[in-house]
Amino acid sequence: MKSSLLKFRISSAHDERRAPSRRLQNEIRKSAELQSFLEVTESVEHALKQTPAGLVTPPSLHDSIMREVKNSLTERPERGAGISLFWRWVTVPGLAVVILLAIWLSHSHQVRPVPGHSFAQASEVLEMGQQMVTTLPASAVNPLASELQHLTDDLDRTGQFVLANLP
Repeated sequence: MKSSLLKFRISSAHDERRAPSRRLQNEIRKSAELQSFLEVTESVEHALKQTPAGLVTPPSLHDSIMREVKNSLTERPERGAGISLFWRWVTVPGLAVVILLAIWLSHSHQVRPVPGHSFAQASEVLEMGQQMVTTLPASAVNPLASELQHLTDDLDRTGQFVLANLP
């Protein structure tokens, strides 16, 4: 980690075109890895600064690029792009209409219960709820208690095994 940080500082010094600090120079002298990194970065920087001989751009290059940019701006979009835009404008409102129709139908055709039966059904549901409250805890807790007992036994046996194997 320290080496990576020092390499970053060396690279930053090259980027800013300044000499490394005295502390960094001392660290470079101490480490062969940092010395080789410094040599590699200096050689890469030197190679990048050298321009290749004989590289000449034609004078008409700029004009041809600008002409192509202007031509691309004035060209019409492809015909297929208009079709996808048409379908987008058709499908989105159609989907909204279908959703609104489904909501309207679900609210307009609700079955209303008969008032005389509603009290009887409510009392049956409340009685069932009371029965569940009294029977559910025992049936829900018993398997969990059993699992907890098995887990406790396993942990006890594991502790005995570890203690038996200690020197």
